[in-house]
Amino acid sequence: MKDRITLEIKNIDIAAATHTGLVHQTNEDRYMVRTMRDKTLLIGVADGLGGDVYSDVAAELARRELLTLEGLPEGNEIEFLETFVKDLDVYINSRAQTYPRLKYMATTLVCAVLKEDSLFWINAGDSRFYLLRNGHLHQISRDQTLANTLVDEGRLRPEEAKTHYSRKILDQCLGYGSCEPESGRLKVKKGDLLLLSTDGLYKMIGHQLILKILSSGKNLDEIIKMLIDSALAKGGKDNITIVMSYVKETL
Repeated sequence: MKDRITLEIKNIDIAAATHTGLVHQTNEDRYMVRTMRDKTLLIGVADGLGGDVYSDVAAELARRELLTLEGLPEGNEIEFLETFVKDLDVYINSRAQTYPRLKYMATTLVCAVLKEDSLFWINAGDSRFYLLRNGHLHQISRDQTLANTLVDEGRLRPEEAKTHYSRKILDQCLGYGSCEPESGRLKVKKGDLLLLSTDGLYKMIGHQLILKILSSGKNLDEIIKMLIDSALAKGGKDNITIVMSYVKETL
């Protein structure tokens, strides 16, 4: 496994890793783990899009901009994150317009900020945010794909969306200057396990196998290795990036 970190920050255990996979020559994923000035924890993953050797640039730009965040304003956390991500979308688009070789670059982004016992999250694209609580694995974010949009509009049945070609087409991402991210807030509890991942994980292994590995009782570093090894065993057709946080106590 490549590019791996394991950390302990106050009441939270954290681990992250990324792997190029078995097909691509470059890794277009990025992850972020940091504490901000106001002592809150920020975690995130981004998956560069564009289909060429420069498609990692958008993900790197997202990572760098997130590293500039110093905290979230009290009482306006969600609004702040939404504005930040929309501005980031415009910024990536402006860079793409300035440099012809970067034309059409874009990235997914899912990130979460843990502030005391509240977690604020935002998503653009199809990287995912999962929560394991009391033995149940919940997908908190919703893939922003054309298939899900068609379901919302009543033009496609949910069961059809699982195999429809449009499930592979993103409805939202960062880089085209018109992003409408989804966001939310939840209360964390002692024993919660947070998982952020790019699609290189869940498109290789299904919900039940992810749940089984997360529930194995291993430490975070071992769990991430098991998840990545399982994705590789299924073909490793894309980059795989995972960030996990375990809540030992709430503040």
